Amino acid sequence: GRPSPTYHCEVAGLHLVASQWYVGEGRPVPAIDHAIASGDRDHALSLLARHGAGFLGQGRMRLLSRWFRALPAGALDGHPDLQMVAIWATCFTSGPWQAMSMLEASGVMASPAREVQAHVRALRPVLLAMMDRAEEAYEVGQQSLRALPGTDAFADSVLTNAMAHVVATMGDPRQAHRLLDTARRAQGAGPFNRMYTESVEGLIDLREGRLQQATARFRIAVNATQSASYTHTHGNAWAGMLYAGTLYEADRLNDAEQLLGIYLPLACDVGLPDHMILGHTMRARIAFSRGDVDQAFQQLTELEYIGHDRQLPRVSASAKLERARLLGLQGNATACADELDRADDAAVWARARQLQLAAHDIEDIEIGRWRLAIRFGDHRPTLAPLASAITIAHAQSRRRRALRLRTLHAAALHRGGDAASARAALWAVLREAGAEGFVRLIADEAEPAAALVRLLIGAAAEDDAIRADP
Repeated sequence: GRPSPTYHCEVAGLHLVASQWYVGEGRPVPAIDHAIASGDRDHALSLLARHGAGFLGQGRMRLLSRWFRALPAGALDGHPDLQMVAIWATCFTSGPWQAMSMLEASGVMASPAREVQAHVRALRPVLLAMMDRAEEAYEVGQQSLRALPGTDAFADSVLTNAMAHVVATMGDPRQAHRLLDTARRAQGAGPFNRMYTESVEGLIDLREGRLQQATARFRIAVNATQSASYTHTHGNAWAGMLYAGTLYEADRLNDAEQLLGIYLPLACDVGLPDHMILGHTMRARIAFSRGDVDQAFQQLTELEYIGHDRQLPRVSASAKLERARLLGLQGNATACADELDRADDAAVWARARQLQLAAHDIEDIEIGRWRLAIRFGDHRPTLAPLASAITIAHAQSRRRRALRLRTLHAAALHRGGDAASARAALWAVLREAGAEGFVRLIADEAEPAAALVRLLIGAAAEDDAIRADP
């Protein structure tokens, strides 16, 4: 039969005793677990109030989210400090849309408490940025920055880091560096914000062509949250996905695939658009490189579905763009062109041209169309636009993008029969790319790049300068 009420009371009492024992042993995690299981709401809330902010600073978002979900509805009413911790945890585990709903429904935005207002000022631009609304995040975040310093180190540091990422996306790396320096000087921000700072700095490094430095920063970022939460699987998806990207770029495909297996599901749970695009694209490319064409296209179908389901047109357009690339690699020019037409969402790509988004640093609709023309069509109309795009990329300090464009330009020259110019152009690219360890940047261009590499190898027999260059 069913356990009696007396049995339930005895079990609840045992949980409470266990919780109090763990408190005495200085072990807050099992203490809170048992407190919640005991049903003693006041005891559980007192422990969460005592330790919640510390776990937040460590980046223990999934742990916090699990605890808050286990509490009865309304348990946090009248506890705005805990409500803020719960909203942050929801943001980084279930996504910004759910967190925004919680923020608006909680009433905390009207709280007079300075500590609560510090969190509100930080949350709003963070949530907008994560919703792929960088322009709105910039406007709101600039107002929030003017109110610094606040009264909460975690909130101030998250705001500063988030705005560094936003202004870098808007094309102002100098202000981004200033904000990151401010974030580093903050005291008491915790491992989560150290992860955030190094990740944003690494994104700027990668954009500016410093692959080795970016890899080191992302590794530090992953380890910052890993050490705080004991295992890779609890590390933050923000840093883990970026680290996987640099490993992929260095052609460490097995290592990248392992990290993608850990962090891509977490990134999808949170709904980070650039991370989802980059993650699924990498998985598709790794599968395709191994001959698993079905799996490659499956990854892109999943990405397209996520974009439609979550009403993120940039995500759906990116899935189609990468599908067109794979169709081109299969030699199917007609299907490639048709898929590019499907991917050509004018609003998406107009915005991508204005912003510096991680997913489109070296992949966008223009690059897709230039690639198609160079391989299957008339290469001549691509030469002038590619040269202009290279100049713009250098002016914006986007050296990684410039390397991709220069590779395509060299391929266009080769397609036109100018072997000497094509060989010189590719050699210059390989020397720069090789110094940083870029591999997939060249290799992902497949046969057009391979033909140039073979040309360069053949020339090495007669050119001492080429033959002597490692």
